[in-house]
Amino acid sequence: MSDVRAELEKLLGAAGVVAGRVVTACPANDDEAIETIRFAARDGRRFVPLGLASKPFPAGTFDFALSTRRIAGIVAYEPGDGTLSARAGTRMADLESAVRQSGNHLTPRIAAPERSTLGGVLAAGQSGLDRTRYGPARHHVLGMRVALADGSVAKSGGRLVKNVTGYDMHRLYCGSRGSLCVILEASMRLFAGFERETLLTATAIDRSRALELAAAVESLAVQPLAIRAENVLDPQGAWRVHVLLAGRDEVVEWGRRTVLARVPGAGEGVETIERVRDAELAPGRRPNPYASGRRSRLPAALARFPADVRMIIEPAVPIAWIFGDEAGVTAAEPSSGNVVADRLKHAFDPRNLLPAMS
Repeated sequence: MSDVRAELEKLLGAAGVVAGRVVTACPANDDEAIETIRFAARDGRRFVPLGLASKPFPAGTFDFALSTRRIAGIVAYEPGDGTLSARAGTRMADLESAVRQSGNHLTPRIAAPERSTLGGVLAAGQSGLDRTRYGPARHHVLGMRVALADGSVAKSGGRLVKNVTGYDMHRLYCGSRGSLCVILEASMRLFAGFERETLLTATAIDRSRALELAAAVESLAVQPLAIRAENVLDPQGAWRVHVLLAGRDEVVEWGRRTVLARVPGAGEGVETIERVRDAELAPGRRPNPYASGRRSRLPAALARFPADVRMIIEPAVPIAWIFGDEAGVTAAEPSSGNVVADRLKHAFDPRNLLPAMS
């Protein structure tokens, strides 16, 4: 087989190929992306889809990476209808800025949005600081256009909130981590923007007390955008419980007064929203997600981890982010022998050109 880099440069030009640990193809539009995938299918080349390469590189050996970073831009935006369609390589920070100016909110509000693309976020199944209120991002994907492993293009859903065009395959693609397709474009449901946001913080001596404070917030009728407990800042393992309120000014003010009155030690001005949002990136290593399945099981599930393990907990979801490398805790290996997943992978990618499902 011919040299991959040389072949990619014939397709995309020298500006469309980046040399590195893995040669990266950066097509400038959908047509170039499809031709690149067809090249891989024709020659049996394995490749990994990515955006800005901010996520961990998947295990395995690949001939090249395919980045959608140059396939960017808003395709359609209807502020009144609360819908947005954008190309996969559009940075989340740019989308957030665009919808905010028109009075809308885009979920997920992820950490470091300037370093992530819409396609990458959806492919990774990534949620953000606002997951307590809005849940996973896949619930708000209206439709997608994707390129399959043979270079064919498939569409699912549409650009409208009320749209019935067959199976919701776009929800299957969310979280598939590039194992089933390359996302080219996605349409998202938006929400009303916020007149005001307020972050309140309470301190706790240990994990158990932090969970108690978080439960106290959940019992109130304030409907926060986020409830997050963490010990990533304090070397002694002390905890902070953050409550982010967002919405109409009078509603946020009522919620602020309620939390300050009902949650022991709660105060404001202790933290910034950006620091709490980006806590998943601290202390420089990506944490391992750990979900207990049910809210009631979370305390017992986390009890198996030592008291000094660094973690971020969102009990209302429920999920915890464990900084395993720092504390000597390793993530569980992906489950093998999943017959349904194996059959799904084979149906979409019979030649195994894309990364394995994880």
